[in-house]
Amino acid sequence: MSFVSFDAGTTAVVARDDPISNTCGLFFRRDQEDNNTGSGVVVNNSGYRQGTSQAATTTTVTLSADSEGWATDYYVGWWIKFTGGPAINQVRRITSFNMTTKVVTVSSAFTVSPGVAIYRLYFESYVGIAFQSSGGRGCDIGMFPNTVGFDGNGVYIDNIEGSPGVISLNVGRIQCIDGITIHDSETDAHTVIVNGANANQSVSIPDANGGADFILSEGDQLINGVKTFSSDLVIQPGGAGNTFTIASTNPAANRVYTVPDIAVDGSLTVEETTTLSSNYVDNGGGATYITGYSHQITRKNNQVTITFPTDSATFSGASTQVRTLSALDARFRPTSASQAFPARIQSVGVAQFGYVSVGTDGIITWYKDAAQTAWSGVANDRLFATSVTYNIA
Repeated sequence: MSFVSFDAGTTAVVARDDPISNTCGLFFRRDQEDNNTGSGVVVNNSGYRQGTSQAATTTTVTLSADSEGWATDYYVGWWIKFTGGPAINQVRRITSFNMTTKVVTVSSAFTVSPGVAIYRLYFESYVGIAFQSSGGRGCDIGMFPNTVGFDGNGVYIDNIEGSPGVISLNVGRIQCIDGITIHDSETDAHTVIVNGANANQSVSIPDANGGADFILSEGDQLINGVKTFSSDLVIQPGGAGNTFTIASTNPAANRVYTVPDIAVDGSLTVEETTTLSSNYVDNGGGATYITGYSHQITRKNNQVTITFPTDSATFSGASTQVRTLSALDARFRPTSASQAFPARIQSVGVAQFGYVSVGTDGIITWYKDAAQTAWSGVANDRLFATSVTYNIA
């Protein structure tokens, strides 16, 4: 085995030839030096850790209390650049780090004490190429000290930030044009964990029957925005039963969509329930006969059912019509013609059959009889509980 290294100013070149593992490589330390202008390849990368110093002198900086750093001298070789305060744009190399006190020492003195100010930490990175054929793999090509390699089975990643198999990005993204495959030769259960500000969400990808199933963990799953499926969306129950329900809640109404198993083929049933609270007035919209009458309205596909409770108070009506002041929402209205139904009423203290009509304009109207005779002028008129059902189209 041979090992060669030399330092030419700011760039180190290391070449290694290992006949045992059949590895060799060439690595270059990316150019960076102390300066007061914020310049340099390393400190102008998008990847960095940011914090606010707790205190500083011209040669030391106390990093923020929540700064990472799991061992003494963890940040040795890193670069610190201030983006605010008295030492703005001053760049120095870190030569020591105290894990307990969070104090770093820099390679040369700042022109002025940075004080309490925002800083950025940049990892001392190398670029290079390495070849390895041990362990049945083809070759490694990567950025030192990380290893990205490929062989006959695809691309693999090792030793990212010292933890095998872990990729850590401070900023940026990973983009895979043809998708991502997660595989573990030692187990069939794979888990992707997404850490959020408020909660951790786990997505499990088990090996089921030799195939690849994607199963969401128990609990509510929140999906924002519109999701488009280019192929069929299949909903299956985890246990017995042939009815599946998707519920959607909004401030205006509750909408429930049920998918029952009918014969061989399934059908989609859309069901929505809401209420209409309205005063009843005369046909001129002047006198108010009933206040705050509440109707329950249910739509199931194109069929609407309106349930009327018994009005506890009697009223005095002189008009031929007693109608709602408010109208049904458009999705509950008949579209082709008004719908009329016989309904039980009380007129002059006598129970009888009148008529209730639902108009294409969404107005509900009660009549004393089919001839639309005027209601009585005495306070003995009343609407009894009933329900009507009609098709929208």
